Amino acid sequence: MKRNALLSKTLCAVCSMALVFSLVPDTAKADNPFVQTFYTSDPAPIVNSDNVLYAITDHDEDITEHQYGQTYDFFTMKEWRSYSTTDMVNWTDHGAVFKLSDISWADQDDRRAWAPQAVEKDGKFYLYFPCVIAPEHRKNGSYYGVGVAVADSLNGPFVDAIGEPLYAGGSGDIDPTVFVDDDGQAYIYFGQSLKFAKLSDDMISFDGEVKAADTSGLKGYVEGPWFYGRTNPDTGVKNYYFVYAGSGTNHEDMIYSMADSPEGPWNYGGMILENRNFPCVDDGKADHGTGTIHGGAVDYKGHSYLFYHNGGLPGGFSYHRSACIEEFTYNEDGTIPLMEMSYTDVQAIEYLNPYNKTEAETICWEYGVKTVEEVKDDGTQGVTVYNMHNNDYIKLESVDFGSVGADTFTATVKDVKADSDASIEIYVKEANSVEGMNPQDIFQVLISSDKVGTVKLDNDSDTYKDITVKLDKKVTGVHDVFFVFKGAYEKPEAELDPSSVISEDDTGMFKFDSWQFKEEVIATPTPAPQQPTVTPAPAPTPEAVVDTISSSKVKVKAANVKGKKIKVTLKKVADAKGYNVVVSNSKKFKSKMTINSKKTTVTIKKFKKAKLKKGKTYYIKARAYGNDSTGKKVYGKYSKAVKVKIKK
Repeated sequence: MKRNALLSKTLCAVCSMALVFSLVPDTAKADNPFVQTFYTSDPAPIVNSDNVLYAITDHDEDITEHQYGQTYDFFTMKEWRSYSTTDMVNWTDHGAVFKLSDISWADQDDRRAWAPQAVEKDGKFYLYFPCVIAPEHRKNGSYYGVGVAVADSLNGPFVDAIGEPLYAGGSGDIDPTVFVDDDGQAYIYFGQSLKFAKLSDDMISFDGEVKAADTSGLKGYVEGPWFYGRTNPDTGVKNYYFVYAGSGTNHEDMIYSMADSPEGPWNYGGMILENRNFPCVDDGKADHGTGTIHGGAVDYKGHSYLFYHNGGLPGGFSYHRSACIEEFTYNEDGTIPLMEMSYTDVQAIEYLNPYNKTEAETICWEYGVKTVEEVKDDGTQGVTVYNMHNNDYIKLESVDFGSVGADTFTATVKDVKADSDASIEIYVKEANSVEGMNPQDIFQVLISSDKVGTVKLDNDSDTYKDITVKLDKKVTGVHDVFFVFKGAYEKPEAELDPSSVISEDDTGMFKFDSWQFKEEVIATPTPAPQQPTVTPAPAPTPEAVVDTISSSKVKVKAANVKGKKIKVTLKKVADAKGYNVVVSNSKKFKSKMTINSKKTTVTIKKFKKAKLKKGKTYYIKARAYGNDSTGKKVYGKYSKAVKVKIKK
């Protein structure tokens, strides 16, 4: 269909980053690339008014095609897709929200639905996109057009807002980026020969002329701009940022500049992410390089993230790219630190509630499945999971079953093949249960004692049906959850090779729409006969909980212990729920890892994926976290960094 055969398959890095501590990590970590069912490029993050983070992406088709008389394959991109998360590790697929076929003036034979960006204003969402103008619509030598579509939701569907290009330009007029400032004024930059304009209040016309942008401070600028403003919480100063794809060591790197105003002048900041050949799986290909790099930055729930694409999935290369995320922290002066591509850099920022009905297309990682749009009963677009074969699976991370625990599970399915003997086996593991790469054979990770239930599927109708089972054992606490699909249908040979392309046909056992756990119902005991009671005197009114955390600064001791380890000891902070311990190999913490611990002693054996090195110096700082009187999570101040040299 729309992705490479093992596209989610043998894949990439998981949860633990092979960090070994003296404690179990407190939170799960996301897997890069964060979408595996499709090749997704040019991710554009946006937080909506409901505080849900979306990523609007391109879709690199599995099958690349010749274009406009070429004798070689080229970018083959026909639609823009939408994904959302509230926890940064589990992403919900909303399908294709806008397509080239929705654009009357687009050249349908030139399949370049390239980098988009969506912004929100006055309750509407505006999607800015480039595409090639159809020959009959070209005027004055135009070739590429920047268009604008509008929708009531980032779930789509978007519709062309004006029925013609917002700007009709030349072959390099691509990659629009739009930012709505605090005063409501919207700005747009676009093009390889960079252009700038103000947008009118209606967001679908220009306020004044389109002019050449000042690029004097945009060293090595090539394409892929991402423009935004941000107020530095440490200084209160408003900075404007221009992140872009610039000339680098491996074709394009991600670079940035800063300014005091939306129009510049720009001050060059340097490279923030090197474009690397970064395979996430062993698919027999040495080269997973993409040449291009493009993405954007966003703040979400107190964290900062950089989105980008690489060629990490099986079959990944220049025309098969995949969206990834790195978390970072702005320096105190607002500058952006240098980052590295990683398998699992992003931590879960909240837990997934298994007692809510959850779409089956909400996925942290998967092997072998597909998703496809389908019309719901109310006429709106939905997405379903399909093409499951024996031992294909879906993984979810950081799922919180609470202290009461779950004892039943419901799967909503249809179109179960009569000869498939299909079932869903449910497994749970501790958070960050997979080390290294996600395996194709999930039973390299799961064992029989991890299984908590089995759902036998028998609905062969074309109408969804709820099938509920009692779990074999009650599940409490926070876990990774695996849905393993079992049955008589083995994966076709053509889909086993990481270099092959999945066919358009559905060769799977059933369609999977949603799932839900239910808490165990504990019977209320019959009360004993009421005895006469004496009303006690009123207790003194307790004083309100005082927030002692935000003003705290934890004291840190760290020492090299035998075995090339670092033992970190923290002085306990009153009312603290836990501690963030940050480790770096640089004094300025440019490259770092964070350990969340509820204990005051942490033993570190590795930095990121590598063992601690003899003769190397590492830097450690820490802070406490807890809750204020309203229950809001608050953080203390970071300690002074201590350094430890590995000697033994």
